[in-house]
Amino acid sequence: MRGVILRHLADLAAKHLEIEGVPEDSYDDPATTYLERSCKADPDYVPAVLALMERYRSEARDKDWHQLAEGAAQRFPDNRSVLQQATEAAVARKAYRKATGYARRLLAIDPINAGVRRHMIRLQIAHARKQIRAKRPDLAIKDLRTAAEWERPEAPDALLWIAQGLAGLQGGEGQPAEARLRDGVARTGGGVPGWFRAVLEAELMRVESVHTGKLRQELAAVRETSPSREDIMAVVADLGQPEAAENTKIVASLLLGLRAWFERGARIDWRSDEFQALAEVFARFAAYDLLATYARTALRRSPTNST
Repeated sequence: MRGVILRHLADLAAKHLEIEGVPEDSYDDPATTYLERSCKADPDYVPAVLALMERYRSEARDKDWHQLAEGAAQRFPDNRSVLQQATEAAVARKAYRKATGYARRLLAIDPINAGVRRHMIRLQIAHARKQIRAKRPDLAIKDLRTAAEWERPEAPDALLWIAQGLAGLQGGEGQPAEARLRDGVARTGGGVPGWFRAVLEAELMRVESVHTGKLRQELAAVRETSPSREDIMAVVADLGQPEAAENTKIVASLLLGLRAWFERGARIDWRSDEFQALAEVFARFAAYDLLATYARTALRRSPTNST
């Protein structure tokens, strides 16, 4: 009964921001503290545990999220949503063995789960990057073969193919590796989004400049086109990845080369959520000139839009 009451208070606090909670609570957000207390009072109620994980994630309380997810996976070993959270938490902290264990348990229950397969592939690609940077392309190629085991035949992963091609080029595999890379770019849809993804991955891997230079030439050849809404949002999605945020200088130089391409996209009638995503990316990588161009164009189109 106490858990039910506290969950109700958490719901009220989330909907009504004037609710301040209890003074002795150590954390400022009353919705979160009520959820924490409800989980202590009624630890077997899974929806509250999952809701608390989402609160931790939205508040960037990563350590609390990781601890709660790991404990929940032990307490509810057959719950799909709990295992999904546990897998994502393990991937976020690059705990590959734990992530693999949770993912295999989840796929035994839900074999088609595309999200968990994608998370495991991304984690293995991240490890392969480290091997390339350490001048061990042979180990990177091995890591990427392991990553391919998470693919479903009917849903190949474009980024994995790009990474395999780059690792192969670095390892001296020549034409087969280049063909694999081009196939990966094609599977992203090609054009600026595809070649941008390839150049960004090559830079993150620190592939030899002879290969990166050719990729930049391919990107330069397609950036004269007029971008679509989908093209720009695909690039924005890549820029929103943690690896991009950790390498701001690389991304800033790539954005500089794409400035004219992005400027042509300012004429698109962006939805508020899309504009917000664009603005955050431009601000994060100090592309304030692009942000100003988009804002001015949007204001001429919608003078009363506060966003």
